[in-house]
Amino acid sequence: MTKYVRFITLGVLFVAFFVIVSIFDASSIKINQYDAVITIDSEGDMHVSETWDMEYLEALSVRFRDIKFNKYPEGYPLTKSAQNVATFDETNVAVRVWKDGQEITNNVEIGYSFNGDYDELGDLITCYPYSSSCESLFVNFGPDQMVGDIKFQYDYTINGVITEYSDISELNWVLFDYMEADIDEAHVLVNLPANAYTTEELYVWGHGLSDGTIEIVDNHTIEMTINKIKTEEMLEFRILTPTSLYPTLRSVNRFIHPDMNLEVISNYEENLAIETNRRIIIAQFVYYTSIAMLFGMAFIIYYVYKKYDKEYTPDFQGEYFRDLPSDETPAEMSYLYYMKKTNDEDFTATLLDLIRRKYIVLDYNPNELSTSNPDFTFELVKEKDQSELLEHEKFLIDWIFRKIGDGTRVSIAKIEGYGKGNVTKAEQFQASARQFVRSIKRVADKRPYFESGISESKSKAMIFIIIPIVMLLVSLWTQSVYTLNNIVAIVISIVVTAIYGIYVSTIQKRSRYGNELYAKWKAFRNFLLDFSNMKDYPIPGIIVWEHYLVYATSLKIADKVMDQLKVKLPQIASEESEGTFLNTRYRSRDFFWGYALGRFNRSFSTAKANSFQTIAAHNAAKVSSGGRGGSFGGGSSFGGGGGGGRSR
Repeated sequence: MTKYVRFITLGVLFVAFFVIVSIFDASSIKINQYDAVITIDSEGDMHVSETWDMEYLEALSVRFRDIKFNKYPEGYPLTKSAQNVATFDETNVAVRVWKDGQEITNNVEIGYSFNGDYDELGDLITCYPYSSSCESLFVNFGPDQMVGDIKFQYDYTINGVITEYSDISELNWVLFDYMEADIDEAHVLVNLPANAYTTEELYVWGHGLSDGTIEIVDNHTIEMTINKIKTEEMLEFRILTPTSLYPTLRSVNRFIHPDMNLEVISNYEENLAIETNRRIIIAQFVYYTSIAMLFGMAFIIYYVYKKYDKEYTPDFQGEYFRDLPSDETPAEMSYLYYMKKTNDEDFTATLLDLIRRKYIVLDYNPNELSTSNPDFTFELVKEKDQSELLEHEKFLIDWIFRKIGDGTRVSIAKIEGYGKGNVTKAEQFQASARQFVRSIKRVADKRPYFESGISESKSKAMIFIIIPIVMLLVSLWTQSVYTLNNIVAIVISIVVTAIYGIYVSTIQKRSRYGNELYAKWKAFRNFLLDFSNMKDYPIPGIIVWEHYLVYATSLKIADKVMDQLKVKLPQIASEESEGTFLNTRYRSRDFFWGYALGRFNRSFSTAKANSFQTIAAHNAAKVSSGGRGGSFGGGSSFGGGGGGGRSR
């Protein structure tokens, strides 16, 4: 069952990974449509009318539309002129707003950075980050009023966007390079001045997008259609036209230089296209290789499971085993059953086993048996020879009688309260609990329960972890060198590395002997759960049931067994003098046989919890004191402009 749980867990982790990736970019804001109509006049000025069709899934208050107009962004790779500048026309700007189809422009507050207006927080409206070549258009709906379907229309003019070279004129521009969410669809129409040129004399390129087209419709119309714009992308384009298209161009926007002409720009775009195609190929290779690696590692995990982790098929195939399969102590059996794990119940089971074997005598106060939380006292039988006891049994006796008790007697109440309120005793209790677990491990490891060469097998299996690690390194390296977005491949590699590493490091496999014994103990557990329904099963005496219940405790079913057994016990009440913790003298009013089991089970867990709380409180106290069109390409033509949208 443990192996199935591990594989189910791995499957859930894989599914969870894909769910996380699918919602990685989830946002409370949706941008359904972006549309822009751009008109270029004969002076080289750009008039923009754009709409943002948005949906706010949670209530916000304000939106900024930042508009950059610097013609030469940082890192511009070609020759440039300091005098060639564009300016924002502060006299020709307007903002309109619709909510759920109704215009509400007059019901919202609109502000502009160039007017020195203030936002809803009382701060000057500025672009973020601040730039002297950027203006911000601000809309304030009021506290938590910006919710539902919202449409913004921005009309603005940027003067001097065209640059004239010796044989060509250029519009190289970025409409935006950031926004609140992905844009589902976008459409941009660029209208050039009326002219008599052919489309062969126009050149266009698009940049910054992974899925879009830019086309020359006719000699004065350029159209861009984009299916998806991701938040990390930008909408950038370059349009080259004959110089005479702008007869009244300002002189500052004329830059005649031998290093800037049609040939230079075309060569740059050609090289950029080659580089972009290379980046696309590399990005696709990394992505699909990571997907292939994911499925490959799933196969490797299955291979490792079959070779190193799958349990042997036991000879015993029965559903029930009616006798104790072996004479191991309950703690050893638990170590085998739960794959080298020790549980709180093993403390109780070991204690009950020592009572059953009469190394310890159970005593009680008859007046407390009717209470909801009766106390019991354990008394050590000193004359009993302890030489045959195993290490963990001797340790338990020393722990509860000599460290907690007075050397001979100790009560449940004293065990529970030992680590309560005293940090030194609490730490001693925790240290002893860990030592008890280690002593069980030392004893159980002497038995041939588990495969002896498992460490070597795990080392061999761990070699395969180099595959996702190499994939991770390749993803990181290509992302850094080629400026790719390899987040999916990186996340896949990290998750697969972690899952595979955890899986292999936790492999435990029982030996043939151990798995045969495990199958019998599992069948014995089934028997204990179902014995009351077996009409042909003769109920044995109290002594046998006490022995069975010791193991039922470590198997975590003692309460279920007692629910069945308390009905049968009156039939064998004549043996009361032979029992220890099931002795029928432990019955008073509503107190039934075996009530001590539940009390014992709670005692160790309560003692651990008390010591944990004491240590935690102590630590807390210490802390509190202390160019012919086509698809958009990647890369950038380093166009001017930029900006984007911000909501809060």
